[in-house]
Parts: sequence; C-alpha cells; structure tokens
Amino acid sequence: MHRVYGGVTIARRPLGLGDWLTAFAGRVAALAAEAAGDAATSSRALQTLGLEPAGSEIHVRDTAIEGDLRTLPARLGHRVPDEAVALVGRIGDLLIDALARVAGQGEPEVVVRRTATVYLPDTLRAYLSLPADWAADHVFPDGTTAAAALVGQLTELERAAKRMRDAAVEHDASALLVNGRFLSERFGASRLDLP
Repeated sequence: MHRVYGGVTIARRPLGLGDWLTAFAGRVAALAAEAAGDAATSSRALQTLGLEPAGSEIHVRDTAIEGDLRTLPARLGHRVPDEAVALVGRIGDLLIDALARVAGQGEPEVVVRRTATVYLPDTLRAYLSLPADWAADHVFPDGTTAAAALVGQLTELERAAKRMRDAAVEHDASALLVNGRFLSERFGASRLDLP
C-alpha cells in the first residue's frame, strides 16, 4: 500500500493478506455500485424511449439477493428522495443480515426473501411509475405527497426488516445460551478435578 499526496508517493508499506482482501472487497463493492448506476442509467434511457417499463431496473432477484440489495440504492439514482435512498440502504442491510441468520429455516426464510424480492422492489416501482412532476407536486387528499407516502412505506418496511433481523438474532442468542448451559453442565464440575 502507498500513500500519495499531490501526485507524490509519501509512504509505502506492504499490506498483509487480511488488509489486502479488505481493500480488494471495498474496491469490488465500489465497482459493483458504479456498474449498477451505469446499468440503471441505460435502463432509464430505454424507459424514456418506451422500450422498457418504468422501474424495470428496480429488482431484487432471488438468485442474487445480497448483491441486488447492496446495489439497489445506486440503481435508484436521484429519482426518489435522498431519505428514501438511505432507507433502502438500511432495509437492504437488515434483510441481508436476517437472511444469513434464517437460511434453511423454512417459513422465516421465505418471509425475509419475499420482503427482499417482492415487497421492497414493488414499493419502489409503484413510486417510479408515477410521472416525475406529478410525484413531486401532487398532494393527496390526506395532505401528503407521493414522496412522503414513499418514505412512510419504506419506514414501515424498515421497521418490519428490523423486527425480522431482531427475531433472527434472538434465535441465535437463544442458541448461544443453550450452548452455554450445555457447556456448564458438561464441564462445570469434573470428576477429574483435584480436591
């Protein structure tokens, strides 16, 4: 690794494997986000030409949930409020964590996957299907705007994703406590202990 200031290398040091892998993973993640943004821009151009439906680039595939959730904020671009983009990022992180914890657990896994692959993208596509000027200016009878409605719906999804993740963590914590009781019973007092 080297540090550069004003085009001049001012320090060099070899990277350990762990540091190198961390730097590499960060660079790959940045490139994936950049590619997602480029793909979204291309898709939006095709939508403008009427060749793709609005929001068609907003998807989370069941076979690529983690990657699609991580790049979803970049694919939104500036078409939704900044607060909505931040919410989507947090929801994605919660769902990724929950999914890793409930993998292979039947119904809990199905619920997390469905939230990631259906409920989140459907919410975003519903907003993106609105004409931009209408979404920005129209006020619903209850006094809210489309942007406020989107943020409200995403806030509710974030609460649900947090509950899912918390339930999965509590299950893991219960397993840890059960293991602790086992270890205590098994190794707490040994017949081999000296008097």
